[in-house]
Amino acid sequence: MTVSLNLESLRVEAQRIKTYAEKPENFYHPGKEAPGYDENFVAETEDGLRVVYSITIDSDGKAWKHLSVSYQDGLPGIIVVNIIARMFGFTQPINENVNLAINEREYCYAVVEPFVPQDAHEKKGLANLDETKTL
Repeated sequence: MTVSLNLESLRVEAQRIKTYAEKPENFYHPGKEAPGYDENFVAETEDGLRVVYSITIDSDGKAWKHLSVSYQDGLPGIIVVNIIARMFGFTQPINENVNLAINEREYCYAVVEPFVPQDAHEKKGLANLDETKTL
């Protein structure tokens, strides 16, 4: 299967989504509506590639970068997933035994990696989560 990517437009979309998703007020907490239903977390290409990115807070209060990549005609190749993951700031190699899974219900690749806050606003947002958890 061939997926043609307009890398520059996908980079622009990745930056738009990252800027939105990495604000603490936009972190996803399971139980809320899934990020894939909110266009602020979603990029779609003309040829059917769909990308969803969020910062997910797990039940222990840990923050995870979460990326889902799907394609209208089946799963995209791992190379495509790697390219997209890099655009979203993933630093670890994509490895099926470590941080990559196939979500069979939604027929997409899901990639996870710990979220490390980069600025004071993100750090404060995570600190506030820790304080709320101990109340």
